[in-house]
Amino acid sequence: MHARYREHAFDRHAHEGFTTSVIDRGVGSLWYRGETVTAPAGSLVLLDPGEAHTGQVIGDGG
Repeated sequence: MHARYREHAFDRHAHEGFTTSVIDRGVGSLWYRGETVTAPAGSLVLLDPGEAHTGQVIGDGG
């Protein structure tokens, strides 16, 4: 899936399988394993199955 988010935020949730995200523009942020993590452009985000997390855009870059 390829998606473009400019203002969307995901509430806390989990996935049944491994989840990967590539941040190719802008900056994302997520709460994962009790920490807030910032993911700038060029980041690869890997999430384990069943791990609760959030996700949102930081700034105007989408």
